[in-house]
Amino acid sequence: MHSDVAEHGAAERQSASGCAAERRSGRARRCERTPTWQRRAARRVGRQRQRPCCCYVARRCAVDSQETDSRPADPRLSTSVRHPTPFPVVMATFPEFISQNEERDGVRFSWNVWPSSRLEATRMVVPVAALLTPLRERPDLPPIQYEPVLCSRATCRAVLNPMCQVDYRAKLWACNFCYQRNQFPPTYAGISEVNQPAELLPQFSTIEYVVQATRMVVPVAALLTPLRERPDLPPIQYEPVLCSRATCRAVLNPMCQVDYRAKLWACNFCYQRNQFPPTYAGISEVNQPAELLPQFSTIEYVVQRGPQMPLIFLYVVDTCMEDEDLQALKESLQMSLSLLPPTALVGLITFGRMVQVHELGCEGISKSYVFRGNKDLSAKQLQEMLGLTKPSAAQGARGQQAPQQPLSNRFLQPVQKIDMNLTDLLGELQRDPWPVTQGKRSLRSLGSAMSIAVGLLECTFPNTGARIMTFIGGPATQGPGMVVGDELKASANGHIMDIYACALDQTGLLEMKCCSNHTGGYMVMADSFNTSLFKQTFQRVFTKDVQGSFKMAFAATLEIKTSREIKVSGAIGPCVSLNAKGPCVSENEIGTGGTCQWKMCGLDQSTTLALYFEVVNQHNAPIPQGGRGALQFVTQYQHSSGQRRIRVTTIARNWADAQTQIQSIAASFDQEAAAILMARLAVQRAESEEGPDVLRWLDRQLIRLCQKFGDYHKDDPSSFRFSETFSLYPQFMFHLRRSPFLQVFNNSPDESSYYRHHSSILPDRILLMDTFFQILIYHGEEMSEYENFRHLLQAPVDDAQELLHTRFPMPRYIDTEHGGSQARFLLSKVNPSQTHNNMYNWGQESGAPILTDDVSLQVFMDHLKKLAVSSAA
Repeated sequence: MHSDVAEHGAAERQSASGCAAERRSGRARRCERTPTWQRRAARRVGRQRQRPCCCYVARRCAVDSQETDSRPADPRLSTSVRHPTPFPVVMATFPEFISQNEERDGVRFSWNVWPSSRLEATRMVVPVAALLTPLRERPDLPPIQYEPVLCSRATCRAVLNPMCQVDYRAKLWACNFCYQRNQFPPTYAGISEVNQPAELLPQFSTIEYVVQATRMVVPVAALLTPLRERPDLPPIQYEPVLCSRATCRAVLNPMCQVDYRAKLWACNFCYQRNQFPPTYAGISEVNQPAELLPQFSTIEYVVQRGPQMPLIFLYVVDTCMEDEDLQALKESLQMSLSLLPPTALVGLITFGRMVQVHELGCEGISKSYVFRGNKDLSAKQLQEMLGLTKPSAAQGARGQQAPQQPLSNRFLQPVQKIDMNLTDLLGELQRDPWPVTQGKRSLRSLGSAMSIAVGLLECTFPNTGARIMTFIGGPATQGPGMVVGDELKASANGHIMDIYACALDQTGLLEMKCCSNHTGGYMVMADSFNTSLFKQTFQRVFTKDVQGSFKMAFAATLEIKTSREIKVSGAIGPCVSLNAKGPCVSENEIGTGGTCQWKMCGLDQSTTLALYFEVVNQHNAPIPQGGRGALQFVTQYQHSSGQRRIRVTTIARNWADAQTQIQSIAASFDQEAAAILMARLAVQRAESEEGPDVLRWLDRQLIRLCQKFGDYHKDDPSSFRFSETFSLYPQFMFHLRRSPFLQVFNNSPDESSYYRHHSSILPDRILLMDTFFQILIYHGEEMSEYENFRHLLQAPVDDAQELLHTRFPMPRYIDTEHGGSQARFLLSKVNPSQTHNNMYNWGQESGAPILTDDVSLQVFMDHLKKLAVSSAA
């Protein structure tokens, strides 16, 4: 065996000397016909290529020469100069070579010299393969605080590395994978043979970069309320001026540069120069249109073209409920008719074991079409059975003008025409007459009824705003149950699906949540249709503004335009993707991503979307001082008055270098908005991941944020300090972890779908708790003794009433006292700072103990500080 090794070593040395002699003779022949300066450059290249990457001893010379010279030289980079190896590493055997590479790069190959042909490789039996440990610990490898330089070829995108050929004079480098010649970025202007970046040094064949934007932990994101009420913002009675570039189409805004003499304006997103339309002929510095004034960063236009469409409401009513509930529901529906405008179109579908579509155009007689509840019908079948006229091509085409009302539509009639008939028809509704076997549920064809409602509107009013209002008293027990696909049809046509589920039993909200989530509809859950919670919530759907218009909008689309340094990753909220690709769309998707346009079938003045962005500007291309990133949100929607409107919001924020201006970035942190944005991310994760995994992810993000922006000494928790802009964020995360959005224990699936400081509980306290879904007033056991302080007792009631007046859906109002059965709502939510484990601590004011194993906020913060300052974290 030893003799074999010796012979192998001799063969290697002979091969190395032969290769060297061949290279020398080749250089001599080339030098005879090349200029002096090229010969010098070639000699430098030759010297570097003769020397292996790690300067092994003679025994490894042949192997390393093969590894280096097997790459064909790029003919376009004839004067390329390889960097010198800073220090030699002597290794005598392959095991040492393998060990060195594993320690340095975390890679081990089955074969460390590769067969040069496919045939020979297949004969090796063991394939060419590698064991890779991507995050192998390297104490000598500090992360580099900038982003990598990438190959410019779209199909390659390899990272600059020590094996690339470099022309230091021309500031070019050739990719060693695709041989593409690339220009170094401006930040590499000082590069030379003696001033090389770390990624070109041989000892850094493995290197780690830090992407600056991702280090901020909380992503760059925004909460957008497209239709936020603005009494000082009157709609402008003309249409917006758009950028002429087809891939941009941004709207004229106060951040655009304007040449008043030439009547030109430059788009602040693509820098395209555009001519003002003839109607802007009188524009000047002292005569500016509203869209150029700084105070109108948000502006609303009224689209003049196209007809105005009436409001459309389709009631879908469950008749399989108790007589008391059904009577209360009928009264609420009759009340709603009095709140609708005279031109609004109304339809009625009732369902039990069968589904009835009521024809409202009949005079003096009730007429309806009855469908079997266990059969699913397509829109085309429904159209034929109901004898509906087919909408014109212009109506069915996506993106065309709003469709006209079909000539024959007996099922959706104006309120002013059928008000009395429909009121009588609702009053005559009876409980489903089909007999129910004892111990069995009523046969409720909920899925079929919703499918027929979607199909009816698809046939008669496609691509038009409409509202399907479904009232259910129990789960679907017959026919299609999960209504799969109907929410997609409804959202594609701009139809909203509301669900009002009032029952003590489960109603299947978990399975139907996508109907409301995708269409922007309301989902309301109560115990009975006879409760004030349902009645007041339903009445608030028809709230009007000061102009007398409903506070609701239909068939909206949202488009986002961004400056070049930032792209949109996605949206979380009541929207669906329109799959509109563009230069501002990020490859990293969050929520509903991969697009810059979304459709929202229904929205009101409080509808808020969470929008997430990615900073794509590379670290090696710094933004000039004072640079600003711009975003534009363009929302087109159908107003409740029937008008088509466009609301445009254009905003900008300053860029800052995270290395030198981290304090400025920290001071700009909005912890309330950040908590909401992270909560939406967590809830979205909870839909597809296990609860403990989501909580661990949330904890990791919080620890990273503390490490990034906290002020502390390593391994000293008592030294940890947070600035004011971050002080409340950990508390928000603590309560989010315990909220019903993430904690599904003790909640039914329907409740989880619907929902998605204890030391103050003292005998002489009154507490007001607002959890959005419940508003609770708690009276301590001694408060009954203070009747003379009536104004004190009335203060929390007044505050609660103010919250009840503005909240939608209507929260559950609870007024309880110490020992009351309703006090459990308070005890399950408050911070358990005093439990059965520490209730007897000496010297502390004693409150009511909480029987729970949850940690208190103080314990949570103590653990957070320990993890944040730990050197091992």
